[in-house]
Amino acid sequence: NKRAGSIRSICLNAHEEYWVSDDSGYQWNFVDKELQNELKRGGGALQVCVASGSSCWLVIREHDYSSKGLPVELVEKLDEFYALQRKYCRDRGREIALHRLEKRRAVEKAELAAAEDLARERQGQLT
Repeated sequence: NKRAGSIRSICLNAHEEYWVSDDSGYQWNFVDKELQNELKRGGGALQVCVASGSSCWLVIREHDYSSKGLPVELVEKLDEFYALQRKYCRDRGREIALHRLEKRRAVEKAELAAAEDLARERQGQLT
């Protein structure tokens, strides 16, 4: 890291292949063309895992993952994890939207009450 920034994540293997995530972005050198294409796709890879001596790899992202050659059990666990995360994000988004709506309605109700009070006060002054 030339600019004294922070390295976030690194993956090295015995075949002089690597992936580095740092403050300036990502750099990698892998022989597997599918893995290279997957990394070129972008999407903010958080971690890259490569099984040395095999064609297995895993790219972890915030909202999804990509893989090749992983055991079915692991793929099922990853699918389940990301499905639960998507559901949580949807549910939480709904909760936040509902809270904002309720808050906006409360403000509108308070503003209306204040306007009615002011109107009654002015009405009283006119009579």
